[in-house]
Amino acid sequence: MAASCYIHIPFCARICSYCDFYRVLHDPATEQFFVAALVGEMALRLSDERGLPAPLTTLYFGGGTPTTLSEQSWRRIFATVRNYFSFGETAEITVEANPESATAEKLELLHELGVNRVSFGAQSFSGASLERLGRIHSVEQIALAVQNARQADIANVSLDLIYGLPDETDSSLDYDLKAATALTPRHLSFYALTLEGEVPLRHQVQRREVSLPDDDRIAKRYVSAVDFLGGRGYQHYEISNFALPGYECRHNLAYWEQRDYFAFGPAAVATLNGKRIRNEPDLPTYIKNLSSGRLPPHEIEHLTGSKRLLETIMLSLRLTKGLDITLLRDSFGYDILIKRSDLLAKLQEVGDLVIADGFIRLTGQGMFRSDLIASSLCPDFV
Repeated sequence: MAASCYIHIPFCARICSYCDFYRVLHDPATEQFFVAALVGEMALRLSDERGLPAPLTTLYFGGGTPTTLSEQSWRRIFATVRNYFSFGETAEITVEANPESATAEKLELLHELGVNRVSFGAQSFSGASLERLGRIHSVEQIALAVQNARQADIANVSLDLIYGLPDETDSSLDYDLKAATALTPRHLSFYALTLEGEVPLRHQVQRREVSLPDDDRIAKRYVSAVDFLGGRGYQHYEISNFALPGYECRHNLAYWEQRDYFAFGPAAVATLNGKRIRNEPDLPTYIKNLSSGRLPPHEIEHLTGSKRLLETIMLSLRLTKGLDITLLRDSFGYDILIKRSDLLAKLQEVGDLVIADGFIRLTGQGMFRSDLIASSLCPDFV
């Protein structure tokens, strides 16, 4: 039984120049229709459950920018969630937030409703970089948001940083890392800039209006950042994620460890009982369908054995604990040590991975090429 739940809040105060997640500009009137639709989706989907779902161990509000929502909307959403779910005593309840919208009043409200973890999209501690990314917040507002969270008794704070930015230098990235760790968040996400879809920054790069660091330089900076954060006490537990001991994001671990989870909202993706359910990323259609008592358009993917095998390899190698060789053999009949013996030997020789204690683990430099390495280790029929 699924014990995690994701809720997608699609609103943003501004559309950033690099982001390809599903989002729309915030509008108070549309917000009301969205919340009514979200409540309706939960009622329709959960009416099929046999009895009450298992108590949630994690609940995650992502976006978009969830903190654009009004107090009325938050209260209605939480009332609905608690109508269908109970929570374990140590449940992790996370809200993503942008610093400029993380006011003291908003964070106090979220704490009152049960939120005990907040993830701030800091992205950079350079004003020029924030402006280029289309961010609204200032560098000063990052520290203020962290302070507001702690004053609201939300001590479990995470910060997002992006590297590989235009005009980035070794010293500018070093400054970002020092500024972020100076705020002593319990968790840090450190993402490489990825420009997908029709985002403005991608077109600027294509027109050569801005330049990005080359892959070799980005890889060296990644490995250097891993070392720096490790020296500050942050354990590297997933390619892009670091945490003080005991503060790994349990919700995201549910994804990477292939556990079932509910998901609601436009563009939300759930995995339940061997099926992956993807809601169409279209807010007007989402609202229209649910206002008529119908589920939003969605795709259903059946997770066959070969797909599960592929995902086990790809996702396990994202984690520093690595890929369990015995589990792979016993669950899928795939003896990777035999089937990929030559490749594994080469990858060990160049320092991309190690094999120890029954696990295959990527090194820091291997993590940077994880998708390529993982796909090469998959069986030929996948």
